[in-house]
Amino acid sequence: MKKITIITALLAASTYSFGQDVNKLIDQDDVTRIIKTLSADDMQGRATFTPGIEKAAKFIEGEYTQAGLKPLAGNTGYRQSFTMIRSTPIKTTAVINGKAIVPDSVFTIGSAPFTWASDKDVQVVNVTADKNFRQEYMGAQKSGKKTLMIVDPKFQSLFNRIRDYSSRGNVSFKGKTASSISFILGKFDNISSFNISYENKSEELPLFNIAGIIPGKTKPNEFVVFSAIMIIWVSSRPWRAIV
Repeated sequence: MKKITIITALLAASTYSFGQDVNKLIDQDDVTRIIKTLSADDMQGRATFTPGIEKAAKFIEGEYTQAGLKPLAGNTGYRQSFTMIRSTPIKTTAVINGKAIVPDSVFTIGSAPFTWASDKDVQVVNVTADKNFRQEYMGAQKSGKKTLMIVDPKFQSLFNRIRDYSSRGNVSFKGKTASSISFILGKFDNISSFNISYENKSEELPLFNIAGIIPGKTKPNEFVVFSAIMIIWVSSRPWRAIV
C-alpha cells in the first residue's frame, strides 16, 4: 500500500533535503519574496474566479518547477482541475401575515430557487432580543431543514452585515444543495401565514488545486505531497468570515 504524507502549504521551498537542520535550508529572503508576491494587490487576495488566482497559480507552479517537484501520478502538470457551482442571489420577496416585507429587511442563503406558501416543512425560528442570533443561525443550518428566521431589530447591525456578505453568493460542489434559510428583520407575535420567494443564478465554473510530490528515494511508493490550496470560496457560514 502506498503511504502518502500530506503537507498543505501555499508554496514549496526552492531547496529541500532530508536529515538536515531546517534552519539552514530556509532562505529568509526567499520566503519574504514569496510571501510578498502572493500577498500583492495584483493577486486580488487569490479570490475564487478572479484573474489574481490564476496569476498566483502560475507563480506557484513556477516555484514547484524550480524546487524539482513532480506532478501527481497521471497528471501532466501540477493542476488538479474540477468544477463547482456558484449560486448568486437575485431577489427575495416576503409577505408575513399578509404584510409585504421591505427588500432591505429580507434575504436568503440558499443554492436553489424556491417558493414557500406557509409550507408545513418550513420551520419558523423566532430570534427574540434575549436569544443568541449566532447560535440560532448555526442550529438552523445544522438541522438541514428549510428555515424562516425572524430576527429581532436589536440585531439589525449584524443582520445587515450578514445580508451584505451573503449577496456575494456561495460556492458548493455539484450535486450538493445547501439548506435554504430566509432571514426577516422584524417583530411578529404570531405568524399565521407566510409567502417567501427566492430567485438565484447558478453557474458551473472551473476551479483547481496545485499539487506536486517528492517521490521517496529508497521507498518509491512513499511520497511527500505539497498542495497549494487555490480554492477560496464564499463560506456558506457567513459568521466564520465576518465575526
